[in-house]
Amino acid sequence: MNGSVIPAAILAAQGGLSGDGPVNAIDPGFEIPSSWRYNLGVEHFFDLGKLGEGYRLSADLLYTTVKDQILYRDLRLRQTGTAPDGRPIYSQQGPSSRGSAQDLLLTNTSEGEAIVWTIDLTGRWNTSVGRFDAYLGYGHQDVKDVNPGTSSQASSNWDNLATEDPNNPKLARSNYEITHRFPLQLTWRKAFFGDYETNVGLFVERRSGRPFSYTFGSATSGFGDPRQSARQRQLLYVPLNPGDVDYGGGLTPQALEDFIVASGLDKYRGSIAPRNAFSSPWVTSADLRFSQEIPAFLGSSRAVVSLDIENVANLINKDWGQLASVQFPYVAPVLNASINAATGRYTYSPLPGRTTPAPANFVVSPAQSSVWQMQLGIRFEF
Repeated sequence: MNGSVIPAAILAAQGGLSGDGPVNAIDPGFEIPSSWRYNLGVEHFFDLGKLGEGYRLSADLLYTTVKDQILYRDLRLRQTGTAPDGRPIYSQQGPSSRGSAQDLLLTNTSEGEAIVWTIDLTGRWNTSVGRFDAYLGYGHQDVKDVNPGTSSQASSNWDNLATEDPNNPKLARSNYEITHRFPLQLTWRKAFFGDYETNVGLFVERRSGRPFSYTFGSATSGFGDPRQSARQRQLLYVPLNPGDVDYGGGLTPQALEDFIVASGLDKYRGSIAPRNAFSSPWVTSADLRFSQEIPAFLGSSRAVVSLDIENVANLINKDWGQLASVQFPYVAPVLNASINAATGRYTYSPLPGRTTPAPANFVVSPAQSSVWQMQLGIRFEF
């Protein structure tokens, strides 16, 4: 063996083996993701007499429609049946020696769109106690996609997705949609000596929470989804009435009914609750900035000393300024389901350790978004 030629004996031995690993393939007709984007913006300047001059009101509209976007399919899956709610039941094809290895194909979808619009109002007031600037805005998003492309690997992009059909996911609300956003910025500045300004700024944002989906739990069987036990991604079917499903594990019709009403799932009775039809709690954050210009004693140069406090509300009270949400991949398992062959209905049972459906678990993020941070800086301007 010289490192450049593989011995014939090894080639012969390998030639008789069948591949049993996962496969990632690209559709020969695959197109790089692209979208058509259209935008329109208007602005209007006006005065309000004693309430100030130089107001600016602006509005922007951005519409995006997908031309080509990513879509993954597992070519080993073949539909072999239909579940009580109409979703497909799959079986994996190929030799059993391959286990659950997947043959994932990267292809395209032309579905997907986004409508984003904003409206902003700014104003400025010069007074004897300094200059005040204010900004108030509102942003709205309506974003739909087929696959949000959450990860760097084909397998993760295929299975980190709440769906009732892993090979043909439906167009639904995107993971990335922030439906409502209200930003507010207030700034005060005044030069107490010379033209060296003291500046205090406050930025506050309130926005709606991240989308999430109600799903079946990990012990759910019968769909042939090879990733259900790990990802708990099969979307929840909401019974039309208490007699629409069977019950097991101590779950009662009344407990299920109470949960359906309390969670807002009642609007989907008799159907599968769509992906990302629900939202985590609203989020409020506030950042504070102090800055002071001082002479640098080098000609006309000056220095700016600043103190930034991110999430200042959390500094005041540890229970404020926290981001609580359903964690990635943004699924909230409610209960387990199996298919009752005798009745042709689902049998619903609670998750382990419970006797009632599980509510969504909103976890406070341990990352920077839920804690306060402080930064002291100095900048020289020449």
